[in-house]
Amino acid sequence: MPRDGNRPLRVLFYSELHPMRNTFVEHVQVTRTLGPILYRLHCDDQIDLRILCNGHAAHVIRKENHDYGAALIEPTAAEEAELRSRFGRWDDRAIEQWTDLVRGQGSLTDFFVGILDRVHAASPIDVILVWSENGAVRRFARDHDIAVLHGELGPTRQPFSPTLYFDTVGTNGNALLRDKVRARLDKASDQPVHTAASWLVASDRANEHPTTKASLLDMCTTFQPKSACDLPDAPYVYIPLQLADDLNTLLHSEFRSPKEFLTEALERTSEMGYRAVIKGHPGSVTRPYNLRREVDALEYVSDKWPEAVILSRNASSALSIYAMGNASYTMTINSSVGFESMMQGVPAVLFGEAIYDAGGWLNDNVEMAEAGTPRNHGAVVDRLVSAYLSREFVPLEIVQNTDYLFHRLRAAASKNRKKAPEKLDFAGWYLLQRPVKGLSAIQGAKAPQKPKARSEPANIPQPKKQSPAKKVTLQNGTIILNASGKTLRQTSESFHGNIETIEHDQNGKRWATGWCLDFDLMAPPAEIYALSGEQVHASEYERVLRYDVFEAYPENSAAVESGFRISLPDNGIAWLLLATADGRCGLVANPTQASALSCVPQSTLARAAS
Repeated sequence: MPRDGNRPLRVLFYSELHPMRNTFVEHVQVTRTLGPILYRLHCDDQIDLRILCNGHAAHVIRKENHDYGAALIEPTAAEEAELRSRFGRWDDRAIEQWTDLVRGQGSLTDFFVGILDRVHAASPIDVILVWSENGAVRRFARDHDIAVLHGELGPTRQPFSPTLYFDTVGTNGNALLRDKVRARLDKASDQPVHTAASWLVASDRANEHPTTKASLLDMCTTFQPKSACDLPDAPYVYIPLQLADDLNTLLHSEFRSPKEFLTEALERTSEMGYRAVIKGHPGSVTRPYNLRREVDALEYVSDKWPEAVILSRNASSALSIYAMGNASYTMTINSSVGFESMMQGVPAVLFGEAIYDAGGWLNDNVEMAEAGTPRNHGAVVDRLVSAYLSREFVPLEIVQNTDYLFHRLRAAASKNRKKAPEKLDFAGWYLLQRPVKGLSAIQGAKAPQKPKARSEPANIPQPKKQSPAKKVTLQNGTIILNASGKTLRQTSESFHGNIETIEHDQNGKRWATGWCLDFDLMAPPAEIYALSGEQVHASEYERVLRYDVFEAYPENSAAVESGFRISLPDNGIAWLLLATADGRCGLVANPTQASALSCVPQSTLARAAS
């Protein structure tokens, strides 16, 4: 849709409405990442921002008091009721409905197209930003001649420098950039090619990961984790498993389970004379559907290929990187680990369509050699890694701090690539920490400025500032915060974590530190209170970054914010009250010694004698 160049670009950020993986808030973390960026562009009058999400996600976002909360728009009451009716067990049927929605098929797609029609009629849209893919968005945009820009995580994650990519056609195997990169690689080019490992410099410069004991550049050479003795002495292939319900697997490969993939991969590995080192997916632990299928696959491997080495799902980052960096090949459907291994000079052998395969160029140019024979894939790996990291996979830091995303949105809306900065090159940022030419820094939002008023449903609640509770009461199994009258219902199985230290500071004040995740929302608690009986001892606490927890749950970016430090009463029985953004809570009884964080519904908050 053409637009008037004198007004802001009208952007709708579509945060997935459909319940996925037993939750309505699967994409809340994406909104946490992109929301502040879009909001700053909004405050600079470059875009007019609306964020469409379901009611559960909107409640979480507003509870977190993000400035961009006022930009949220939600389904109507009738639409929300229909969404709730779609929530159910995450099984083969639910996954089939989800993939139909991604493909743009079925009644579910019609339902979401109807929501978009209503939103567009109330306030026209120039361009839709959507995370991953959604067939309803694609069909609606085609019908109304509206541009779509797809966003997705790039194949580099912590402790590698995190990246994103944006594409006007799709993500993963559907992305246009795969063929763009192939076209550049297929013809002679004067574009500089850097040794693959040179792109690790930025990760080592910026990485503050406390569990990483060595530079990424040294991880595979001078550094050796104690657990490396588990690895074979003979040549081996590193095989990282992917989640069974990953869209990469479901839509861009011929496999329908980890067992199917491992059967083919291990037959090929064995024929070529290699041992296999298999790494389970750490995210499967909290996802029963995936865990069942992964366990089935690994039991099958243990029985048929007992010589294979199976690493723990929660193996340290150091061991995982060491294992992939010392392999002869990484073999995967299309996992991001394949690209990360190539940054360490290890070629990837793919069994699916990956975002980084340059439209099949990678497999066309990497022929797996028999064990014991020389490999000669260095030039191929260097060219591929350079082509993607210099142009296509944009560092997260650049997206966060520059107007890169605005240029991509404007170019998509105008359908004129010249609107985007031409020939951006990120190599200087990776190698020398230089600014990227053609991009301007985004200034911080001018607090307390908020998004401009717009025609939104009148019944959308706005966030309210509430004074901290000074007392709580427990009635009929529910907690009532006296400052607001807010009621929290107790739950026992949602919270996981640990109380790790109980210590006194130099002033004799007692502190508890630990971590906690609420697995219903896949997020840390929204609030933590320390109680002495019914009295609130502390309503404020320090958030502590926990990269080790993120390692255990890498699919949940919010896990890094799961740590806390809070003061405890000096005497008597202490309690921790963990409150979620959707009205649930857990009580940790007497957290005065290191132990697993266990929430058991309570009927009293009786205080012991001092």
